[in-house]
Parts: sequence; structure tokens; C-alpha cells
Amino acid sequence: MSVRHYILFLLYGTAISWCAWLITLFSIDPATASTIGQAAFHLTLFTAITGTVSSVSTMVRVRRKTQYKLEDLVKISLRQGLFIAILLELTLLLMHNSWLTWWSAILIILLIGLLESIFLSLSHKPA
Repeated sequence: MSVRHYILFLLYGTAISWCAWLITLFSIDPATASTIGQAAFHLTLFTAITGTVSSVSTMVRVRRKTQYKLEDLVKISLRQGLFIAILLELTLLLMHNSWLTWWSAILIILLIGLLESIFLSLSHKPA
């Protein structure tokens, strides 16, 4: 699969995710929503954020033409898109339950930063 096909496929999926999120946003009342309604809201938002961040990051990385192979650029972009989506969703879930404090937000950011550091150190294989 070429980069162009990958980005187009990712953009189509992201557009579908944003449409699904908008449908759940306008059709579900958060005050009376069941667990399924809230799960649909968070799942569609998670996939939309992941797709958006991954596609924009991939396009930027491809245009910069770094020394990485194309497969590595896609992996890095997708991983970082997932991490940003996890960060935002955890923040939303904690805020929804009134558990979000400044130190819990910093802890989430540090944990995701640590995970990214671990992935970066594992991806650089010694020669």
C-alpha cells in the first residue's frame, strides 16, 4: 500500500469517525444516557482523535522527508495518535467523574511520556 492510499484510507476512516461522533453528540442526552450511550460517545471520539492526529502527523513527517523508512513514520504517527487520544479520553473520563485534579493530569502526561520514551528507546536497535 502506498503512502497516498494509506493517508486516504485513514482520512476516510477519520471522517466516518467524526460523523459518528457528531451523531452521538447530537442524539444522546448526556444526563440521561446509558452506559452504552456514553461508551459510544467516548469510542467514536477516541477513533476520531486517533485518526486525525495520525493522519496529520503522517502527512507532516512524509513532507519533512526524514531519514526514517516510510513504514517507521507510519508506526510512529499511529502510536503517537493513540497516545494523544488516550490522554484526552482519560482526561475526559476523569473530568466526567469529578476526579480530575492538576496532579492527576500531570501523572497521566508523565505516564504517556514514559511510554513514548520506552517505545523510542526500543525502536533504536544497537548496530
